[in-house]
Amino acid sequence: MACDHGGQTFDVTVDSQKRIIDVRRDDTFPPESRLAAAAEPLARLVGQWDDRVVAPLVDPAIDRAEMKSAFAEAGAVHGNCSARHPDLRGDKTHGRFVLSCARGGPLELRATIDDTTGKLTRVTLAPASVAGRKCP
Repeated sequence: MACDHGGQTFDVTVDSQKRIIDVRRDDTFPPESRLAAAAEPLARLVGQWDDRVVAPLVDPAIDRAEMKSAFAEAGAVHGNCSARHPDLRGDKTHGRFVLSCARGGPLELRATIDDTTGKLTRVTLAPASVAGRKCP
């Protein structure tokens, strides 16, 4: 369902007699505008770290050395990246973005923003999850 803000998806399971036996709902929301604005500068940090980009975006409580190391490691494998599109499985303060990279497949950037300060309080990179992936 498309909504004024975000959307909802309903998965309905029926039995052999066409009776509904399960309903699962997933809410989808576009990322908060400050999260969306941070995605591209963060994506460019993969393999090209710049403290001047990080300083205004990221809360000082985040371990910068650890973050820099993770982004450098991702850059060594994936090359340069850019924010391709948001993943709508976030909410007001949690954003997920798929990064398109020069090599090695896409990455998933997750970020959490403090609604009061506007600073990112958590930033992680991981292989992109694939919705609908089948079990082995």
